[in-house]
Amino acid sequence: MNHRLRAVAFAFIICLFLVVFKLYYWQVLKSDELSRSAKNQYSAAYAVGVSRGTIRSSDNFPLVTNKLVYTLAVDPTMLEDTRRIFSDVLPIVLADTPTLSRETLAEKWRNLLKLRDSRWIPLSNNLSSSTAEEVGKLAISGLILRSGLNRDYPEASIAASLVGIVAGDKDGNPKGYFGLEGYYNRELEGHPGLVNEEKDARGQPILLGKFQKSDWERGRDLVLHIDRGAQFISQRSLADGLERYGASEGSVIVMDPKNGAILAMVSLPTYDPNLYASTDSKLFLNGAVAKSFEPGSIFKPIMMAIALSENVITPETLCDRCSGPWKVGEYWIRTWNEKYFPQETMTDVIIHSDNVGMTFVADKIGPKKMLHFFEKFGIGQATEIDLEDEDFIPIREENNWSPIDYAAASFGQGIALTPIQMIRAIAVIANKGIMVEPHIVSKIIGVENEKVIKPKILGRIISEDAARMTTEMMVLAVDRGEAKWTSLKGFRIAGKTGTAQIPVGGKYDQKKINASFVGFIPAENPKFIMLVTLHNPQSSSWAAETAAPLWFSLANKLITYWGVANFR
Repeated sequence: MNHRLRAVAFAFIICLFLVVFKLYYWQVLKSDELSRSAKNQYSAAYAVGVSRGTIRSSDNFPLVTNKLVYTLAVDPTMLEDTRRIFSDVLPIVLADTPTLSRETLAEKWRNLLKLRDSRWIPLSNNLSSSTAEEVGKLAISGLILRSGLNRDYPEASIAASLVGIVAGDKDGNPKGYFGLEGYYNRELEGHPGLVNEEKDARGQPILLGKFQKSDWERGRDLVLHIDRGAQFISQRSLADGLERYGASEGSVIVMDPKNGAILAMVSLPTYDPNLYASTDSKLFLNGAVAKSFEPGSIFKPIMMAIALSENVITPETLCDRCSGPWKVGEYWIRTWNEKYFPQETMTDVIIHSDNVGMTFVADKIGPKKMLHFFEKFGIGQATEIDLEDEDFIPIREENNWSPIDYAAASFGQGIALTPIQMIRAIAVIANKGIMVEPHIVSKIIGVENEKVIKPKILGRIISEDAARMTTEMMVLAVDRGEAKWTSLKGFRIAGKTGTAQIPVGGKYDQKKINASFVGFIPAENPKFIMLVTLHNPQSSSWAAETAAPLWFSLANKLITYWGVANFR
């Protein structure tokens, strides 16, 4: 009998323990989850109202703005007739999503409608107001239309790689990526408001129920230094140049060398920002700031400016090795056209774009000074331009340089720069030896305040005399050099061509080149400096026949656009 009582008592204790454990599980361990679940039965909370800031050109024209769009969703618990979703709603939505076939969209909706455990199943996003109005007229129970804002691009792809895109983050919230959208995301995104309201068993708001709403704050607007007309002219000219010269890629940067303001920046090929979801992600990168190249001869004025600033040469210094090829270790350095000029001056070295003469300059500077000035010029460093996708290739450590490396770097081979790094460095010469930081945005405008972005002066890099003498060399390179037939009459232009072989698999490909031209105008008091790059043009192996004529053609258009009188 006692055994039976003990067994019953033990069973009772076990049952009591299980009950207590279950109560502990539901009331303690699962308390928060159950509270949230219960709350979700009678309340709803969602973000509302955030309006992302606009991006405007220097004339205050919107390059990026917002447009009203709608999300179509369904509450399966309220849906009475699923067939009408496909017979009545699908044809209307399909007209607003031409990239999707009827079969694809129908299959997507069928799969979504299987998710019966949710009361909010989004079927289609970014629907126009007219489409939303048509769907609303159907008055189908269970359909939900919620308005929102999407990015709109009035100027289409005129500055796509510059402004970037807005897409969903890991939580589905809009976020800026690449370009200005990425760099200034916090300023542009604003702060959404929050609505918390009670709802009935059908999921509809209770008229006299609890309702709370916090205010939202719209994002700040960006006003750029970008001149819309110059941007359009540059993009059209570069597109024509790629086609004319058979180049696969190219870039144009137009900058004010005195304050670093970017007046135009184009990278091609580009994409339609309205269709970014179906775009190859490689096109999102802005090649003007994200893709490095070996500059070739446009780097020679930098080397010459260093040597002049250090007083190790003058423009009249004679080259004692320029009568023929020059051997460095086991390698022979030759001129681009196998023409040699014994006892030529340093000015002639720039005019003839003489590689042998540049090794003479490099030896005069010396390895340590050379690397020191590379650092001062920002070679292998970010320019800190206000674009998210800027990239760079760090310069090698001093112990990894050999004599042939120094020799090759003197004429722009074996080192890699982005176009924005290159134009900033040459702008030092144009700006009398002073370096400025390149910048896209001129103002950030909020609801109650306005922040003006002041030019950032980075300091003196070379002497003013060195900058002046190098400028004169570049003027003579335009007037007497291999690209002299492209010169603009009536203007003193300082410029330099660059042709560099492209390294492939650790070796230079003799048939693939980067062509470039950099110059500023007027030479004495520049209104702008411009760099044009072409990747692997097929029509010619020389920049004098591709990048140079494109530069001068574009410069002529910009001078006309801005007014010839401003350049006299």
